[in-house]
Amino acid sequence: MALKAASLEAQKNQIVTFGIKPTHPETGYGYIRLGINDETAKFFEKPDLEAAARYVASGNYLWNSGMFLAKAKIFQEEIAAHPFTAGTSFDKAVMEKLKNFSVAPLAADWHDIGTQESLQRVRGISR
Repeated sequence: MALKAASLEAQKNQIVTFGIKPTHPETGYGYIRLGINDETAKFFEKPDLEAAARYVASGNYLWNSGMFLAKAKIFQEEIAAHPFTAGTSFDKAVMEKLKNFSVAPLAADWHDIGTQESLQRVRGISR
């Protein structure tokens, strides 16, 4: 269902990010504040523990899965408008600066294995 909804938004020239409902405060993940009322959705890259705990408690934030869907042309335009150098993440350089994007909540057993600690956690889960 999330992919179908994301595909429809991407056809409207949106960059769609898939968000995961957080299960605990995590400082190693980026968060997405959902657009509520007149607010627009917004990215927050790797908050400190206090902020992460507030985000999770509010129920208005999802983890940024790092999975995106958009037309290639739209990605190219945004990257050209927000150039970044090595060592800067796509999320920090581009996604945090977007004024208009969509969020597709994804109900999945998702784990970011971008760190040694998270890889070890996943290995422990899969044993």
